[in-house]
Amino acid sequence: MLLLAIAIYLLLRAEEKPALAAWAGVPVALSYTVRPTDSLFVLIFTAYVAVRHRRYLIHYLLAAAPIAAIFLAYNFSIYHFPLSPYYRSHLDGFYPRYWSKLAVGLAGNLVSPSRGLFIFTPVFLFSAWSMIRGKWKTPLAPWLATLVLLHWLVVSSYIANWWAGHSYGSRFFTDLMPAFVLFLIPYFERWETFSRGFAFCS
Repeated sequence: MLLLAIAIYLLLRAEEKPALAAWAGVPVALSYTVRPTDSLFVLIFTAYVAVRHRRYLIHYLLAAAPIAAIFLAYNFSIYHFPLSPYYRSHLDGFYPRYWSKLAVGLAGNLVSPSRGLFIFTPVFLFSAWSMIRGKWKTPLAPWLATLVLLHWLVVSSYIANWWAGHSYGSRFFTDLMPAFVLFLIPYFERWETFSRGFAFCS
């Protein structure tokens, strides 16, 4: 969560100070060393920098390169392979014969009584509505909405353990909390309007 929050902050500030986009390479690269599903962060944010801040793409990649090099060197020294077994899970849900189990994972990650995102944090229903409406005030928003959608698909396709093992709540969605919170901002901007409406009704 911390690394994603830092990356989002840097890329949002880059609208005013474009050079900050280069520094986003550091938290983005570090995020992948923490969790394999953060490979989606790497793909989405790198594509965003390439499209939105192309001038700083090389600097972004150079900032991430030392972290990637250390990560790969460590894996080679321990596993004699670029990635550890933890990073080589099978996403069987994308195969047609497992689509019924993928559907279970997709539903379970959202509304399961023990794992559902909207069961444990129903306020994020408003975040989902913000993504669907598409009334975004920053160029980064549609990329984050895409990230959320892809993350949901990927963790749900891990049919061997879509429920994230012996845990409580929506563990696989934990990384994305900063993104969900960002999509709540439009509601806070209109908070005074909502408050006046409630006061008038009462």
